[in-house]
Amino acid sequence: MFDTAKKGPQESRRQFGYRLRSYYSYHTSSRRVTETEELMELVVVDKLKEALPNDALRQIALQENKSWLKIDELTEVVEAVESSWVEP
Repeated sequence: MFDTAKKGPQESRRQFGYRLRSYYSYHTSSRRVTETEELMELVVVDKLKEALPNDALRQIALQENKSWLKIDELTEVVEAVESSWVEP
């Protein structure tokens, strides 16, 4: 929601700002982020996901049923998916 949010035509800049803050707060609390290092890791992981193909995203979604994947875990899953694309 945060990444795709757009200001509504009848919404003030202030309202939009508070709505964005609410979305971001929900995003971090739903992922149980409580420390600055975790927040940085989450932001980086979200950015990494933006560049991934759908096959990799589907596999990650299956892995993230209980908790979000950290950088090492995410890249391990992606590398496994990508290695399956290489023909022997």
